[in-house]
Amino acid sequence: MSQSALLLGGGSSEATGRAGFGRAELSFCQIGRTKIAAASAPAGISVLSAYAEGRGSVVAIARRITVGVCASGGCCADCGTDPIADARRYLVECAGQMLGSHKNELRNLTFSVNSHLPQGCGLKTSAAVGVATCGASAEAWQEPIETAKLVRASAEAAKRCGVTQAGSLDDVWCAVAGGVVVADENSGRLIDKWRAPEDIDVTIFIPALRAHAAHFADRRVLMRPHAGAFRELSLQLLETRDILKVMTAASYLTADAFGYGRSLLDLGLKAGALGVSLSGKGPAIAALTETGGASRVAEAWSHLPGRIIHTSLENDGLRSEVPFVNASHSRVCQEERL
Repeated sequence: MSQSALLLGGGSSEATGRAGFGRAELSFCQIGRTKIAAASAPAGISVLSAYAEGRGSVVAIARRITVGVCASGGCCADCGTDPIADARRYLVECAGQMLGSHKNELRNLTFSVNSHLPQGCGLKTSAAVGVATCGASAEAWQEPIETAKLVRASAEAAKRCGVTQAGSLDDVWCAVAGGVVVADENSGRLIDKWRAPEDIDVTIFIPALRAHAAHFADRRVLMRPHAGAFRELSLQLLETRDILKVMTAASYLTADAFGYGRSLLDLGLKAGALGVSLSGKGPAIAALTETGGASRVAEAWSHLPGRIIHTSLENDGLRSEVPFVNASHSRVCQEERL
């Protein structure tokens, strides 16, 4: 944080919330009639795709997306640049779903979004943005943040804005709770949740390709022939909690169904990965290795055009971030914690 930034604290700020899985704890500050709040949520990678039969699983990664919300009774201060400006409809829909009783007050909302991850690559960024927006928006109005309501609001906003096909309930739960989650789109419920292993490195490769045909097709139709296999894998996952074995088997099936081919998955395993994931609709490929093994996987993929991201698994879900302004109060910023 720069020295010119003034933390909103003391008499001009109010913190709300209690720690716990049932209610997120977020920061809330107010200057005059301007309400400011911020929250972050983790991105993730697929363990088991929900496209095949409705039951999906995601594990969170230690790359977080932070959303700041500024709500002013008059002219809203500048909340910084929004790197996904075309997603404003989605951000407003998330806020509206969370703040039904305050929908008439949303005209003066301004958002800031901080992310170092590319969009549309299967890394669950839409869910992370949605969950963080819902949480920060509710806190700006000092609304109770119940987990079930937040999940419904984020999932419904994603459906209304067309950013999901399968419903992304597993993605949303992962952004809220962190760790490993298993959710059922058909029943709308969280089936299980547990901590992700902490001694795992994650290497993600994003090929420099034009949008793949799988991004435009009905992926539920493409995956339907594999429904039986995915049902068996979901039962195996719930029994063993072995995300490495299940994600690898599921990824090969998904790669075949979507037409990606198996070569990147093969390269990752040959380089020593314990498990590989074709995440979401792709094209992102993740390789999970023992600590220190990431460099071998990166080397195996380095001759291919694309971007490599190094990270780890994450067990924290939605959490508070501290909003601040500069000394003149002319600009609302968000401390970047990525």
